[in-house]
Amino acid sequence: MQQRIHSIARWIGLATVLAGIPVRGGEALPLPAVEWKAGDRVLVLAPHPGDETIGCGATIRQLTATGIPVRIVFLTCGEHSQWSLQLYRERLVVNPDKVSLLGPRRMQEARAAAGELGLAADSLLFLGYPDFGTLNIWCAHWAEAMPFRSLLTRTREVPYADALHPGAPYKGEVLLADLKDVIRDFRPTCILVSHPADQHPDHQALYLFSRVALWDLSDEPEPVRRPYLIHYTHWPDRDGTSWLLPPTDLAGAIDWHAVAADPEQAASRDRALAAHQTDETFSSGRLRLFARANDLYGDFADADLSVGPETLESGKAPQILPEELTAEEKERHVGVEACTMSLEGRIVQVDLRLNRALEPGMGASVYVFGYRPDHPFEHMPKLIITLKAFSAEVLDQARPCPPGLVSVKRSGADIRLRIPLEALGSPDRLLAGARTYLNDVPLDWVAWRVLRVPSGADSSASVEP
Repeated sequence: MQQRIHSIARWIGLATVLAGIPVRGGEALPLPAVEWKAGDRVLVLAPHPGDETIGCGATIRQLTATGIPVRIVFLTCGEHSQWSLQLYRERLVVNPDKVSLLGPRRMQEARAAAGELGLAADSLLFLGYPDFGTLNIWCAHWAEAMPFRSLLTRTREVPYADALHPGAPYKGEVLLADLKDVIRDFRPTCILVSHPADQHPDHQALYLFSRVALWDLSDEPEPVRRPYLIHYTHWPDRDGTSWLLPPTDLAGAIDWHAVAADPEQAASRDRALAAHQTDETFSSGRLRLFARANDLYGDFADADLSVGPETLESGKAPQILPEELTAEEKERHVGVEACTMSLEGRIVQVDLRLNRALEPGMGASVYVFGYRPDHPFEHMPKLIITLKAFSAEVLDQARPCPPGLVSVKRSGADIRLRIPLEALGSPDRLLAGARTYLNDVPLDWVAWRVLRVPSGADSSASVEP
């Protein structure tokens, strides 16, 4: 249990703010504080309008009050909004032109919110990629693949005239290039970005694209990376506590830090939340759960497979299921109890344990993508292993892989995959995750993780089909 320590410290001027003293109302923040220094430049990467305020609003106001430069970049314009979960369940009949009107509206709301946080409109950039589509781009729309088509707007390119690059195709390498251009131009010392454990696909995608962008820019000064979490089942707590604390099952797995908000910063954040009227209309109760005395940041440490197996997901307590699921979906819920990755010579082994064996209608997908600095990422293999009750399919993006390339063995709810490093492009890093679903409705996730592959992995090890 976190112990709160009373203090007589107060916020006094710029020096105190830069020191990051974590005090509000005489009560010390029960997490280490993020500290800012003169010369910092902070880039906020937000999946949708509103995320910058929910996850970083008090931080942005603290930075603007002290003169630290801030730029906000929005991956999407949030045109799908409240339809996200419905898209899995039913074929919606929606006028694409009316859907597209929501994007400009949310852009205007973002500009109004930025004003409440002390930012001018020219400090905001909109990339205009498809809301609820960027993880699809990440998985399957690179190089020779067709551009992704938005589920609701039906377009394959950025439709907004005031986006960074109007008409840019919905392709992974184009999105990646946009992020690299933004980072090169602004030269941030710190990047606030969505979290890999976030359960919204666009939030996962932005984190993943940003990691690859920074690797590709390795000749540039490396900024500090501070992910913020927004979508996580039954979090934040509704207990009325003043501090925003991490979810219980992530508390020990991540080194968390916080930015404490003084009353003026908290009030600015709350006014900015109100400026996002679209979010207020559909989820005001949830937004208010983030109106706490601090912003929260933390990330998984990159794993090194040369050290030994890495647990991406450990045994869970009895799962608290999302409220949005129907009674049937809760009854047939497929959860991930454990997921471990290890390296045996030139073989990557993935051990996945589900809470039940897969039955008709149920599915699980494991994602393992390779990265190496001397090869363009759009041409690196991106393996997706899809498991159903009586079948297994291995794809590189949307292309079928040769039979036997990946070994798949099952024993009830236990699944073992063995993947040759050569099938992943002989990478020095892996990006991996997993998910389960029922008739395409998402049920459970394993947070995306970065795993380092030792350069001296034994190339003489045999490949077992």
